Amino acid sequence: MNSNFDHSIRVGLVDLSTSKISIKSHSFQNSAFNKYLGGEGLAADYLLREMPPKADPLGPDNILCFITGVLSGTVVPFSGRFIVAGKSPLTGTWGEANSGGRFGPELRQAGFDLLLIKGKAEALSILNITNDSIEIIPSPNLKGLDCVETEIELKKKYGLKAQVASIGLAGENLVLITGIITDKARVAARSGLGAVMGSKNLKAVVARGTKDIPIFDPDGLRELRTMVNKWVSKGLNFLLKPSLKMSTTFAPWLRRFKVKNYESMSTSSMIIESYKRWGTAAGTAVLVETGDAPVKNWKGCYKDFPLKKSAKLATDSVTKYRIRKYGCKRCPMACGGIMEYKDEQYDLPETQKPEYETLAMLGSNLLNDDLGSIYAMNDYCNRQGLDTIAVGSILGYLMEAKENGIITKNDLGELNIEWGNSKDLLPLIKMITNREGIGDLLAEGVGNAAKELGGEEFAIHINNQAIPAHDPRFAKAFIIPYRLDPSPGRHTPFTEVMIDISKFQKLYPSLNKMNRTFDYYCYHQTISTLGLCQFGLVIGNYPALEFVNLVTGLNLSIEDFIKIGERTLTVKHLFNLREGINPLDYELPRRILEKAEDGPNQDVSLIEEEGKIIKEFLTALKWDLNTTIPDSDHLKELMLEDFIIKS
Repeated sequence: MNSNFDHSIRVGLVDLSTSKISIKSHSFQNSAFNKYLGGEGLAADYLLREMPPKADPLGPDNILCFITGVLSGTVVPFSGRFIVAGKSPLTGTWGEANSGGRFGPELRQAGFDLLLIKGKAEALSILNITNDSIEIIPSPNLKGLDCVETEIELKKKYGLKAQVASIGLAGENLVLITGIITDKARVAARSGLGAVMGSKNLKAVVARGTKDIPIFDPDGLRELRTMVNKWVSKGLNFLLKPSLKMSTTFAPWLRRFKVKNYESMSTSSMIIESYKRWGTAAGTAVLVETGDAPVKNWKGCYKDFPLKKSAKLATDSVTKYRIRKYGCKRCPMACGGIMEYKDEQYDLPETQKPEYETLAMLGSNLLNDDLGSIYAMNDYCNRQGLDTIAVGSILGYLMEAKENGIITKNDLGELNIEWGNSKDLLPLIKMITNREGIGDLLAEGVGNAAKELGGEEFAIHINNQAIPAHDPRFAKAFIIPYRLDPSPGRHTPFTEVMIDISKFQKLYPSLNKMNRTFDYYCYHQTISTLGLCQFGLVIGNYPALEFVNLVTGLNLSIEDFIKIGERTLTVKHLFNLREGINPLDYELPRRILEKAEDGPNQDVSLIEEEGKIIKEFLTALKWDLNTTIPDSDHLKELMLEDFIIKS
């Protein structure tokens, strides 16, 4: 054990307009990295200091950030994620997207904890990042290539171990629902940050590194890592396996008994096995039946999309096409899959398994049970960098707007965009990518499109970001990340059921149970900051705090851990306030708050409860209930006194 542990934190700053590159090193113990443990907080802190207010999100002053956490590149299980951030062209707010794969750990092993990119290259270019060095390389030959083609070309040049983060044609065309792709199908999808990358004439970032990450207690880390990996790999006992086989047929019983808590559905070992077998595709039918998944543009229920349809988009129906498993770096669960899908209409010799959000937004949300069409749309969106949540929301809006006579055949040409008809969906998505016809308007996001075309009540979004595939009437705490997160419409920061599944309160009994929602939200924010996958939490008792202390030697308490999350959440909010944005100025669609017409949510209304949930959370954060400006004294407690807003 090294009692004098410290290491340099390296930040790469790239100005594409001037081709100027600078690399700065900071002591971990005496830098802002220590205050935030890396992650989004460090990026927001930097942007508040260095980026001019009210910058055009697609202009040269916007700073695109590739962010790692203090656990990235280590042997810690589930530490394969990274974050992309900047000002969102889709929402005008703090923009953020979280992704897995292998790029984040590789970037850190190449010597960089944070990469900050501004300006605009004169010609289409890439960044090549190797051990402690960055170079800008004009690459006009990559223009028009999709993300898979781009990755293949760049790995030919820089080696198979190089990791690539790229944009497809949609990003080049500044489509606002575009993300950044790594590992051919891992997507930093939300907030339109692929368009920011495109606006900078930056096609890809290539990372290759062989540097070791300093560890405070390597022996202790190996021991704890081995324990967690064994925990995940031990599998189910034979008594539990029959329950997994019945998961689809069991779904109606969950609905009939009005199950609202996932922990009561299954044990941690069942959840682990479920993810290992099916990944997130395990949940589609269950979530349709219980009222969590969107059906018919959030207006329907399982009666519109019965089990015989939703079962086609779940469990073995999806994974039977798998040719091998896929896992992000340092993941002992490997919930992904490399698939081969072939039938009379589609020929996908190697593609990746659609995730739950894709299966729901392009499936139940459109009354579409054609799995082949979802495989094809998912493959295309991955290649071009499109956010499948946003695409599904746009298609649902179009179907309902057409049904109500707002969108006409003249708007859609020869395309027949109707409930349950999968044939013309992919051609329309290609129009969005290429900004052709109505696709040019749809490329601006579902909210912006509805303002121009009409039928705004059919556009299910918040501040132009499509609502993810989880209904707050099923789990009401989704109101918090949808409405109050600095990047609105987020779903990965928090779910109330994860408090129980993760055994959060059992793991940290000293915490005040009255504030469990607030504490867990901040805890989850720190999990993201560290470069950890939230699915690691489903194993129950995941030792995130212990991993941090073993890696850094900081000896943090759980209260410190939660405070880091609160600090990160607050500094991102301060970015929005500086931009003149108050989250109370935009609203969630009434459709996902009021009682449903039928189904499991027909007796659930959040119209009045929404205000109470927001008030309680703002009070816990010590933000003003009207302006949302944080209390000055509390900002000092959070070590954010540099950003106090003077009235």
